[in-house]
Amino acid sequence: MKASNAISVLGLLALAGMTACGATTTTTTAFTPITGVLVRSDALVSGFGCGTRPDQIYKFAAVVTQGNETLTIGGVGVGLLSDCFADAKFANLVAGPDGTLSFAVQIYAFSKEAYLAQQQRGLDTAVTDWSKLQKFRPTYKTSCRATQQQDVEVLAVCDPLRSGGPASIRIDTTQFPTATGGTLKCQDQGKPKDYATVQAFYSVNGAPGELAPVTCPEPVVVTPAAAPATYTLDLVLVDLTGVRVVGTVRCTATTIPGLESTATCTPAQ
Repeated sequence: MKASNAISVLGLLALAGMTACGATTTTTTAFTPITGVLVRSDALVSGFGCGTRPDQIYKFAAVVTQGNETLTIGGVGVGLLSDCFADAKFANLVAGPDGTLSFAVQIYAFSKEAYLAQQQRGLDTAVTDWSKLQKFRPTYKTSCRATQQQDVEVLAVCDPLRSGGPASIRIDTTQFPTATGGTLKCQDQGKPKDYATVQAFYSVNGAPGELAPVTCPEPVVVTPAAAPATYTLDLVLVDLTGVRVVGTVRCTATTIPGLESTATCTPAQ
């Protein structure tokens, strides 16, 4: 009985081996097609470029909306903050408030300076809430449109980026250091001191301009300012008589769309 069982087992193994050698094996791999919306970064930033200059894009926020509401999945808004060179991808979106799969993707793009200036105010977390994101000041902004389709990654169609808002320049007029190490002051303990008014002349993109005189310590403000652009401003400090020039100051400022820039000034001459 034991010998017979042994032969029988060997025979079955041999038969299994021959069957395996003669059979054709087909391997199948489970594959789930991507369903979602894609914002291509290269097309989005075309003409601006990625980088750290004030006119370049450093990061961009993309939030999915329908109507004017943030799309939510499981109670969480659909949005992300992306490096300039990275695509924004949204997969398996659900029907929005109007019951369709047609969405807008709102884009807020930031220069490095604009991003760092607003990061501490919660910019990184605001990207999943359109109502919160709108409280920030982007360098550029636009919106894209897409209708999600089953088993297809749909490319969003985006309008060209435009300025994120008016830029401005501010220059404090309370005092100015001099080239000799002294200081010219607007007031001393609230009383008129060296100068009383400041007249500003500027040049931007080769075009000259003039601002209305300000009574110090009111700041010199350029708004709205061209952006991104570099301004050269010449300040004339005039005493209480309105005739005698106490000194002149040259200032420069690089504007950023949507932000207020502070000018850098050389000592008064």
